[in-house]
Amino acid sequence: ADPKATQEVVRILKEHPQWSMRTLAAGALGRLGKAGSAKEATQALSDAARTEPFALVREDALVALVDVDPEGARSLARDLSTKDAEPKVREVAARIAKTGR
Repeated sequence: ADPKATQEVVRILKEHPQWSMRTLAAGALGRLGKAGSAKEATQALSDAARTEPFALVREDALVALVDVDPEGARSLARDLSTKDAEPKVREVAARIAKTGR
């Protein structure tokens, strides 16, 4: 994957004012991570899954992380399944922790 493209998508995930753009960026990072930018994608998606204020972005970041770092995603999902404030995020995290998907 093009490092400049990855950097730009990471910037969108971290800084864009619209949550809908941040969710799209999370999905794109999942695809970019599989295409060779795993380190950058893993860090940005993990951070977003933990700290993003908007629940849908946290959820999409965790789902995208499964494609880039399955074991890291399962570990993070175990934590989020009991600690995230949003029930839907906890539900998705519990599924990922159990099944890996």
